[in-house]
Amino acid sequence: VTEAIRAAPERVDLRCLLADMRSADLAPDERRVALLRLVYETDAACAHLLAGRSFLEAGDGAAAEAYLQRAAELRPDRPEPHLLLAELYRREGDRGEALRSAQAALANAQDLGTRLEAADRIRMAGGVAPERRRLIAEHVWRNYRQAGVPALAFLVFLLHPLLVSAARRRPARLRGQESMADSAS
Repeated sequence: VTEAIRAAPERVDLRCLLADMRSADLAPDERRVALLRLVYETDAACAHLLAGRSFLEAGDGAAAEAYLQRAAELRPDRPEPHLLLAELYRREGDRGEALRSAQAALANAQDLGTRLEAADRIRMAGGVAPERRRLIAEHVWRNYRQAGVPALAFLVFLLHPLLVSAARRRPARLRGQESMADSAS
């Protein structure tokens, strides 16, 4: 990651990834300081998200809320800050804000795991979310529908000898039924 940062210093997401990896083994207070340094150096959504998560884990709700809201403001299309805000508000007992944040996370989530987690958070906040099986079905349809036509073509290719023989037998069977009907009359 360090080499990638040198090659593309504008990639703040790589800096966030490196800071997260390097600070993972630090004491919680030292980790927060390292992540706050990243926030002040970059003012990027990923840095605010990491700092907000670390404050949430430490139980500092006010600081976590500030950093997570800034992350959501910088990247409203990302579900992660909304999910963490929903968790924060749920812990604080604010069901309305928890529901709003979880709904925003569901609206922005692309991957199945995040969509399922957002739906669970909506239900925990007292809201109505799509069922798990519906979310899974939507995910499967969205990601695998292009494979349907080639799979069908492959299946026809595998079964074509059976289909051809059945097609040949049908006219012969019909002729046999016609001759039986003629002889019976």
